[in-house]
Amino acid sequence: MIEVEVHSSLRAFLREQENRSWPHHLTMARLVARALRLGRSALIQTGVSSHGTGKYRLSYLAPALLWTKSVILVAPESVQQRLLEVEIPQMRQWMGREKAILTGDAWPDADFQGLLLISPEVWLADRLKGLNRIPFGIPTIFDGADDLEEWARDQLTASLRPSDWEELMLAFPRKVKAIRDARVQLTKAVFQHPANPYECYLISPAEQDILRRLYAVLENAIGVEGRQNLVETRTIPSGEQGSGRGGEFPASPNLPPAWRNFWHRLQAEDQLMWAEIARSQGQFSLYCGPVEVATALEKIWHHEPVVLIGAALDLETEAIAYRQRVGLGNLTCLKFSPDRQNELIQLYLPDRLPMPNTPQFQGVL
Repeated sequence: MIEVEVHSSLRAFLREQENRSWPHHLTMARLVARALRLGRSALIQTGVSSHGTGKYRLSYLAPALLWTKSVILVAPESVQQRLLEVEIPQMRQWMGREKAILTGDAWPDADFQGLLLISPEVWLADRLKGLNRIPFGIPTIFDGADDLEEWARDQLTASLRPSDWEELMLAFPRKVKAIRDARVQLTKAVFQHPANPYECYLISPAEQDILRRLYAVLENAIGVEGRQNLVETRTIPSGEQGSGRGGEFPASPNLPPAWRNFWHRLQAEDQLMWAEIARSQGQFSLYCGPVEVATALEKIWHHEPVVLIGAALDLETEAIAYRQRVGLGNLTCLKFSPDRQNELIQLYLPDRLPMPNTPQFQGVL
């Protein structure tokens, strides 16, 4: 079985390299190999930060390189760079395997049987927005699951930046006054919010109505007859669709994509809308995104086995709270305890240390 081959090969490699930086390599490697063989998803908490060298990464590289079929590795570009420059060359040379290694934002071809490295943003965009650049059914290893919720929220959030208003006026020259009026009203309303350290503010229903009225003006500008021809009925891709108030939105060829995407988000239910202010420049950006991402994410986990790897995803081994937040169902869960000698902060309290408010404290300290 692949588990036996991975265990034997990785153990020999670690002995040759005298790598003792992480004690759980073999256990984790066997679990990843098992997930590849059985096609069963798994959730692994390493107890080690994914930033920096990432001591645990040999544990999933060994089965990924020894697996005879194709594998997708989802990892940030900084992690990809280290893997390509350090870990992968070492492992390939030791194992004597010539498995193809590629990076990119789409699947190379139907006959590819290698390892594809891809960023979380690209992979999530493909799955959540239905781009279909990556085929389904390919085992996927996701390194950095601690940030999964944030990455997914970014993909599901639409934005309107200051430059988008200029683009809209160019697209609708006959409605420049209405567009400017709406922008002035929103600017006045947004800048009346009390300052806070984050310069982010929830948009009230009254402020949302300003934007909705602008969309109504733009839709009317198309004309009744033209609107019948130009309004596009769009099926929302898997992962984007919510229990919204309809899947149709204005699709005039003049309507810029940023405004079309924002309208789609604005129509859905359970959305948050907020503004980010640049006070020194007198400008603001608008954002609209889902309150939770579990509803969108739960639809993508059934397409292929996924091994999610993070440092500390949940207090519990079964990671019930984390799985609820990202829409994960039943899967194999494993949690490693941190190395008490290397990962935990050591605090020492000398015996008979004087109290800090006494004259003797400084000298003894």
